[in-house]
Amino acid sequence: MASFKTPDGTEWVVAVNVLTVKRVREATGVDVLSLMTNSESLAVLGDYVKLGEVLAAVVLPQLQASGRSVDEFLASLDATVVEQAAEALLRETANFSREPQRSLLLRALDKA
Repeated sequence: MASFKTPDGTEWVVAVNVLTVKRVREATGVDVLSLMTNSESLAVLGDYVKLGEVLAAVVLPQLQASGRSVDEFLASLDATVVEQAAEALLRETANFSREPQRSLLLRALDKA
């Protein structure tokens, strides 16, 4: 599993599974499975606010376990963290995909 760290040193694990996909859809309306294949979803990667909301939904169980709010999480994100978190999310989403899409997406990420 991929992860990213916020400036306070907290490591957030990015796990993409059916429950994660469902939770993100319900909380944000974004389908993480189409982030790299759908132009509307791809636009989320350039919108740091929306992407932050997606990331908060992805790590929501960890937020709840730590007693932190979504707003506290969002306040801890800067551009560098968002970029690292987006890469972790894209990599885990690609790994969740079936072949041959998985290999194609991972190669595209490696080139980017």
